[in-house]
Amino acid sequence: MVFFERHLDKIMIAIAFVVMTAIALPIYNIANGIKAGENTIKRASDGAHQTFSSMAVSGPVIALLDTNLESVSSIRLEVIKAPWGTPVDLSSLKIKYTDPQQVFDLPESALSKEWVVGDPGAVLESGERVRIQLDLTGLRSRLVPGGRFTIEIGPADGPSLRVARKTPKIYARVLVLD
Repeated sequence: MVFFERHLDKIMIAIAFVVMTAIALPIYNIANGIKAGENTIKRASDGAHQTFSSMAVSGPVIALLDTNLESVSSIRLEVIKAPWGTPVDLSSLKIKYTDPQQVFDLPESALSKEWVVGDPGAVLESGERVRIQLDLTGLRSRLVPGGRFTIEIGPADGPSLRVARKTPKIYARVLVLD
């Protein structure tokens, strides 16, 4: 009994530590599980959105910087007809740019198309690949290092291809965003 009386304060601290750990650890695990679940839901949502689009990204998404290397001046990506999709009319595309500061419908003049594989025309068909470059210089606020953005590209009468990326915190002249 003398032992317990002499070390009661240490025993109380040890018991408090065990109790706090028993309470805090499950709360920490629940919080991390919720965060992981949110990330899974976002990825599933992005995947489902692409599933319904008739286009798919083929290869890397590339950011090209302005001459001062301060912000992204354009985004380049290559698209193909999705295996599950129907041919896509590229003659009239809707382009939506979104970042935390703005939602912006890019004019069609901000878009350039170049057929990489296949017969140039208005319709993207199986086996064809088109390089799309989007000029972002008309945005109200520029895309800066570490910035998240989403671009949706689609035919005027169909579902859009959604591309979401984050730029690195350090810029070089050309950035691969995959």
